[in-house]
Amino acid sequence: MLADRFTQHHYAPGDVLTTAGHPAEELLLAHGKVNTRIPGAYGGEASLEVLADGQFLGDGVLTGTQPTWPVTTTAMTPCDALGALENVEIAR
Repeated sequence: MLADRFTQHHYAPGDVLTTAGHPAEELLLAHGKVNTRIPGAYGGEASLEVLADGQFLGDGVLTGTQPTWPVTTTAMTPCDALGALENVEIAR
């Protein structure tokens, strides 16, 4: 089963799941709600969107086109995320 190839992580509201510019090492599938932000003008951050149950972030990690996270994500509610284990191959 594909889900068995992932590690599960739990996050509390306010926890940071990913940080923009940091190495993207795994695919995250969020259950709960996360806010996505990008670095903004003058050192601040700009809010992009809210991802919720069933939405995902990091598909470029699996294809090798995303070496760093493009956004910072912060849990808005309790969240469960699945991180890909090394050398996971997805059949296309």
